[in-house]
This record gives sequence, structure tokens and C-alpha cells, in this order.
Amino acid sequence: PLAPDRLVMSARNYGKAGNPEQARDVLETLRKQYPTSAYARDVDRYLAEFAS
Repeated sequence: PLAPDRLVMSARNYGKAGNPEQARDVLETLRKQYPTSAYARDVDRYLAEFAS
């Protein structure tokens, strides 16, 4: 699996490409696979970037 930082990068790229749903899916994957990572603690903030 991808490392947490790569998942965040992937989510941001999906968001920039106009795919916010895919970005949200990637972030939810991050939250589930890496619940104790610093990135997982910030998932809600990242999700806010893709709120529609």
C-alpha cells in the first residue's frame, strides 16, 4: 500500500484534476489504513478542501 504522505498527494492531485469524490475516497482509505499517522489526524482538514 501507499505511504500516508503519498495518499495525501494522490488525493490532492485528484482534487486538482476535478475528481473530488476520488480524492475523498483516497483520504478515507488513509484514515482506515493509517489511523495513527499524523496525516490521518488531519484527514478532516484535507476533506474540507474537497467539500462540494
